[in-house]
Amino acid sequence: MDEILVVIGPDYHIKSMNQFGLEVLRYKKEDVLGKSFSTILMTEGEWCSWQLSLENLQETTFSQEMELTFLKRDGHQLPVTLQNCVIHDEQNKVREIICVAQRRNNLLPKKQNSLENFAGGIAHNLNNICTIVLGNTEILQVEFAEKNQVNPYLEDIWQACGRAGKLIEQVFIFSSLKKASYSSVDVAEAISITLEELKGTLPENIDIQYKVQKNCNTIQADPSQIYQVI
Repeated sequence: MDEILVVIGPDYHIKSMNQFGLEVLRYKKEDVLGKSFSTILMTEGEWCSWQLSLENLQETTFSQEMELTFLKRDGHQLPVTLQNCVIHDEQNKVREIICVAQRRNNLLPKKQNSLENFAGGIAHNLNNICTIVLGNTEILQVEFAEKNQVNPYLEDIWQACGRAGKLIEQVFIFSSLKKASYSSVDVAEAISITLEELKGTLPENIDIQYKVQKNCNTIQADPSQIYQVI
């Protein structure tokens, strides 16, 4: 069980701590038993925040989560997500407070996975929308092939969808649904093309001026990632 379990009395002194908590925080049982929870594990500021969170918890056994930083014996900090549970006796007085803490870095993979799935779903939907727009644009280009006044607008739509496609590809890469595709890229050319494309997305009162050194060496990269960085 990768959780730190601390049982505290109504006087906020530690009654017990599980073995995992002792090992992670580098304490021995005799170092913590009977000691003030605040003195051992918290800074003064976080102790006040924790006490404040208990004020609304004293009349219920429901738990409440909060993010805190525990102090290890060697002074190093341990970011945790803390959940408190107040246990009452028959007279409805606080008998003990149970604190369950989980290291925040343990939660990151789960959050990352959820974020990747969410991003992947959005990318799929955007990709479907762009496919429809591109398909209809291609049909209109055929229909109005002889009407020169319409074609520039259709070309703008086509180029905009191309830029959107590059962004969607980056989301796919982030969500692990697609691996980055590396090839030999002319950096100067990639930067110039990207900046020219960006000009079309900016208001007319904004002017981009750039100077790219000629004869730059090629690099192994994903062109869409260069676009994303710029």
